[in-house]
Amino acid sequence: MSAADPQHIDQVCKAIKNRAVTGRLMVAIAGAPASGKSTLAQAVTDQLNAGTHTEACLVPMDGFHKDNQILRRDGLLDRKGAPATFDVHGFLSMLRRLRARDEDVYVPLFDRTRDLAIAGAACIPTECRTVIVEGNYLLTNTPHWADAKAFFDLTIFLQVNMDVLQRR
Repeated sequence: MSAADPQHIDQVCKAIKNRAVTGRLMVAIAGAPASGKSTLAQAVTDQLNAGTHTEACLVPMDGFHKDNQILRRDGLLDRKGAPATFDVHGFLSMLRRLRARDEDVYVPLFDRTRDLAIAGAACIPTECRTVIVEGNYLLTNTPHWADAKAFFDLTIFLQVNMDVLQRR
């Protein structure tokens, strides 16, 4: 089943709607590059927002890519996309603010055509009840990234066969 399969989207939306929390529901959608997590996260957000614009908000982890100048300085440009090439501390700080739900939170987005993160490119308003965060390292056990798991009420990991990932 592909991430964009309507049945899969419905299953995730049902899991989100069945999750009772006080305050804001935080959802992680994780998986390998090309696993379909961005596609699934956007489709789920769109379906949850049918008829409203503040039920669900999407936060891609890619907005926390470090700038190419910094990666070049640190000798990491050829490893862009690896855990060390993201601002994990900034990401965790954003998750704390989103969890608190006491202010609008401006988040960065990644512009693939320009290969850079844009600060404050999206706003997660306080009235947004469900925040869907998607990214590669949300559920890993590596230092600092492992701290992200504590912020999520529901986690989804997309497992895709290696041959499919390589084709994509």
